[in-house]
Order: sequence, then structure tokens, then C-alpha cells
Amino acid sequence: MNNILTLGRTANAALAASILAGARVLAYDAGAQLAHESITSANASLFVQAHFSEPNTIYATGWRDPENLDEMCEFLAPTIPGVSERYEHITYPNAEAFLSDVNADDDLRAIGSDFKTVDYTSAKTTRTVPNRGLRIVLDWDKIKDMPNWQEFYTGLLLQRLSRNAFRRKYALAVASAVDVPLVWDAAGAADPDNDLATQILAAGDISGIQPTNALWGSASELLRFACYGATNTAKAMAGRMLSAVEASKKAGLDARVDKSRYQSGSSKSRIVGSKVLLFNSSPTSTSDPSNFKTAKANTQQGGLRAVYVRQISTKQWEIVVECYETEYCMTPLGVRTLSVTAS
Repeated sequence: MNNILTLGRTANAALAASILAGARVLAYDAGAQLAHESITSANASLFVQAHFSEPNTIYATGWRDPENLDEMCEFLAPTIPGVSERYEHITYPNAEAFLSDVNADDDLRAIGSDFKTVDYTSAKTTRTVPNRGLRIVLDWDKIKDMPNWQEFYTGLLLQRLSRNAFRRKYALAVASAVDVPLVWDAAGAADPDNDLATQILAAGDISGIQPTNALWGSASELLRFACYGATNTAKAMAGRMLSAVEASKKAGLDARVDKSRYQSGSSKSRIVGSKVLLFNSSPTSTSDPSNFKTAKANTQQGGLRAVYVRQISTKQWEIVVECYETEYCMTPLGVRTLSVTAS
């Protein structure tokens, strides 16, 4: 199958360009004769009621990616509820949330007077949720003896959509973060867990709230493991006894280790790799202190995903999966990436 990455519009054009670097995009062409298993971008003209597949949409709604990419997306940028294709959310100046008088006594009321009046300002941001989708063309002679072929290829499209979504969210986070280069050397001179704690405090001093989440790449997890295994000190032995997730938990963080990869061209790359991402995530509303959010709107069929199946010629079928989704940074304050190397 061709390795084709198709991304929709993002909030940051430069970020989109970085995601697409080296990837080949095959645009939708209604008149093109595409080879079996070709995947293209989806066109809104394909999404008609007559071709809506309710069984495959139900399958798509309950589908779970074997690499847990949807879970990683929710961990990094929680979905806000009740969003339409065009929506507003309120932002508040970060400093106002932490205001207090020099003597912490500005709430004291003198007899015969009123309480002190304080003002809080806010701004409304209007956003739109772009339509995303992928289409696959299938030759009937290749699938006629294949059981559940519609579900199988629907799952492939869903997996690619999920991988694209996680890559976009992670790229947005890295672009928003303060980058901190760290060396976790093979000689064991460094102390990765102390570095982590130090950066948690530094991030909290900037945003006012210490990070709640840590996203480790598989390479950074391995560098931590190797650094603590290089010496026979009490520090190294204590660190080696804990996994990266356990060490993060002791520092007050909910942590995940990402081991997923993507392929662009002829080579595979780790999505997170040798970084550790620190950020705040509170999946409650549009106004909580999360750094990143995901907005999802319903398709014209009423659900978050819709699947369309139709025969497009004597021997060709197509499956289209669509959704409405975008991610954005509510505030970059406190977001940090630990860029780890061994030397």
C-alpha cells in the first residue's frame, strides 16, 4: 500500500508544513482511475446520504486502535464537549488567576465600608472545526473472497486518521514548548529523575500550576534506564528500580510512554522519540487550565465519525471515512520538552 499522509487544515500553517515534510499527498480526483488500495484525501461531494453506511459507522464508533493512538490523543489534548463546527471559548489572562496583595490582606473589610472590588478580564476566541477524511479505492476481484472487507479497510482508514491526529497534536505541543536540552550519559553522571523534578518546578513557576502530565518517548525512557544502569551508586540503584512512568508518578505526574511510529517515504520514525513532554491536562471544559484541547464536531449523519461505501465503477468500490476535528493550544505557559541525548 502506498504510504501517503493526508492532513487537513491546521491552526498553524508552519506547523502543518513541518508535519508534511517528506510526505506525499494524493489529492482526490473524481475522474482518476486509481489502483487497488490507493488512499486519497476525501472530498465533501462524496458524503451523500445514499452512500452512508450505518453498520460501518457503528463499527467505526466502537473501533479501538491497537496502538492506543486515540488514547494518546485524549491524554495530550482532551476533547471538549458539545462543540459545533464554529464555536467560541473564553480565555483569561494567566496573571489574574494568581493575583494577591503584597501583604495578602486585600480581602480585609473595614467596619462601615464595602469589600474591595476586583476585576477580571476575558476575551472570546472564535474557532472553526475543519472537515477531515480519507478515501480508499478497492478492486472487486481483490476483495470478493475477503470476509468483512468493509470493516477491514474502514479500520485501516481509521488507524491512519488516528495516527495523523496524534502527530498533529504532538507537533503542536512541541512547537508551543520551552525546550530544555539534557544529557543522560552512558557513564551515569546525570540524574534523570532529579532533572525531571527540576523542570516540573520551573514549569510551575511560569504558569502558576505545576504540570499534571508527562509524555515519554521510547528513546528517552531507554536513555534514563541506561544512565541509571551505568553505576553502582544508591542514586542509580533507586532510579533503576523505577520505570519512567513510576518515577513520574512519584513526582506527581500522570505519565505515558509512546512507542508508536509513522512511515514517510521509505523509513519509519518514532513520533515522540527521545523527548519528554511536560504539560497540564484537565479534561473538563473549554476554560480549564489545560495547555491543549481537541475540538470535535458531529458529521451531517449525527456522529463524530461517518463511513460511506459505494460502487464507483463495474469493478471498483470506495470507502470514505470522515470526521470534524482540530486541536489548539489554550496557553503555552508551563509546557516544556526535555530533549534528551546520551552525550
